[in-house]
Amino acid sequence: MPPGPDAPAEPASPAAAWMRQRGWQAFAFQQEAWQAIAGGRSGMLHATTGSGKTYAVWLGMLDVLLRRHPHGRGAEPLRVVWLTPMRALAADTTKALAAPLRELAPNWTIGLRTGDTPSAERARQDRRMPTVLVTTPESLTLMLTREHAREELGGVEFVVIDEWHELIGSKRGVQAQLALARLRSFHPGLVTWGPHSTRMASSRLPSVALRPQVTRPGWKLRSRASASCACTPRLLPMS
Repeated sequence: MPPGPDAPAEPASPAAAWMRQRGWQAFAFQQEAWQAIAGGRSGMLHATTGSGKTYAVWLGMLDVLLRRHPHGRGAEPLRVVWLTPMRALAADTTKALAAPLRELAPNWTIGLRTGDTPSAERARQDRRMPTVLVTTPESLTLMLTREHAREELGGVEFVVIDEWHELIGSKRGVQAQLALARLRSFHPGLVTWGPHSTRMASSRLPSVALRPQVTRPGWKLRSRASASCACTPRLLPMS
């Protein structure tokens, strides 16, 4: 990840320290996303492919989780569900999320669950869910139909819908929205973010999917990770 020119001073956080150890400097839009997530906001993040939007969302969530749940006690139950619209991206996403997790919270686990996941791995997850689960709308929907769904998924605090534009107007998009509604019945304060690389008109933004059941404003962040690192955050109405 290239340095972020003209970025404001980074907050003292495990995520920022992890990036600095690699010689990376967070872009302004990444730091603004971290601040929004720390404030309990849901939102959309538009940034070009390869500009760092995954870590803009993930490291912000990881910072919050590390404060809430000290990792020295052992593995945490399921806290983050990361929805990916394509199985082909799931493995790469899992690898990207695992990199900081291994160093910042080595006792926490990450798992992948799609239609291609071997039955032995599914059985292992059923015995103990990972702290972070990368999955698809179909697999999450199936999990929510199980008898012990509330017990397994009731501790989820964050949901990410990666490349949400791929799901808009489709049956899978409806599945994702219904799954989110069920998760919010378990955890009304659920924070949801939608990083995407395709610019969408405001009328197409999935505000229904992102609308939290608490009175907090949402954020819409758009960034051009270029020489000027232009970033124009503004409130995204959630109703």
